[in-house]
Amino acid sequence: MATDQLLRSLFVQAVEDHEGQRFEHHFSPDLCQNGTTTVDGCFEKGLGPTEFDCSGLVVASLCEVLGLDSRTDWPWEYRHGIQMSELAEEGRLPRAGDVSVTQSWDAPWHVVVHLNRHEIGEAVSLEGVWRRSSAHLWLDGTVATIPLERLVAVVTDGQ
Repeated sequence: MATDQLLRSLFVQAVEDHEGQRFEHHFSPDLCQNGTTTVDGCFEKGLGPTEFDCSGLVVASLCEVLGLDSRTDWPWEYRHGIQMSELAEEGRLPRAGDVSVTQSWDAPWHVVVHLNRHEIGEAVSLEGVWRRSSAHLWLDGTVATIPLERLVAVVTDGQ
């Protein structure tokens, strides 16, 4: 396993490599009850390689770094932002590579990856592609941060 700093750097790079890809929600209230449950269809859209939803960007990028298959190796119980929020630490100041789950009036369970003082998030341009957005655009609601090492431990089952 790579050192913490190297792992963070590789994860951030994997996320950045997907910048410009199309944003695509995968769920609907009928499919996975707005992210409160996971079904087969949750692993069929939003995980790349050409379109991502916010949690799918995290899943796909981290799996790339860890050499895992995002469709078969990722734990079902953490496919959506609302599910990932269970791993978060309230009040933790994020470091590069940490993942935050935000709640606000327009994005009830949004997941972002911190790139130092910037994030890749559900920032969708008029062309409908991922782009960087300043942290202050997303950190206006409730925020809980998931340390990258905690997410890695869950995905690799502590290996």
